[in-house]
Amino acid sequence: ILSGLVGYRDGIPALMNMLQDRSGDISGPSARALAMLGVRDITPKLFEFLSSPNEEKAESAVYALVTLDGDDIKEQLKQLLPRFETMATFRTGKILLYLKEKEGRTILSRLFEDKPTLRPEIALLLAREQDWTSQQYLRERLNRRENPTDINLIYRGRALTALYEGGDPTVLPQYQALLR
Repeated sequence: ILSGLVGYRDGIPALMNMLQDRSGDISGPSARALAMLGVRDITPKLFEFLSSPNEEKAESAVYALVTLDGDDIKEQLKQLLPRFETMATFRTGKILLYLKEKEGRTILSRLFEDKPTLRPEIALLLAREQDWTSQQYLRERLNRRENPTDINLIYRGRALTALYEGGDPTVLPQYQALLR
């Protein structure tokens, strides 16, 4: 990733080799760095990564495709969408949402209704976009009593942040209480 941050273009050949590695710990960061360097030749590999069960590879593909942006990427994503399974569809919806395409919100809203296991993550994304259903989901979740495990506390913080970014300043007292 450092190569991408500092614009070290001499590292592109090595990064291209690393992109081919089966390990997500190697190919994922190289995908991010190459995207930061503006190397568009990697898009076919990134589309392949979207369907990967390896979370590092998949999330690196999301980051890289959003970083590269462009109408060509948006169109290719829309064409590939019917072939994708649930997680790749979710990731594609996320990319299109970040790229300000209306299809992203539509995809995520449909998944929010159809896939309860993805609902918590989708709610965080759509609540920022002022989606009322997602905001209500997060408010109901915040009103539930949950064990104060690290995972639950982190999700609470993310939910409060999403609601605030979605235009709800009334969550600030809850946020302050969480920080205490």
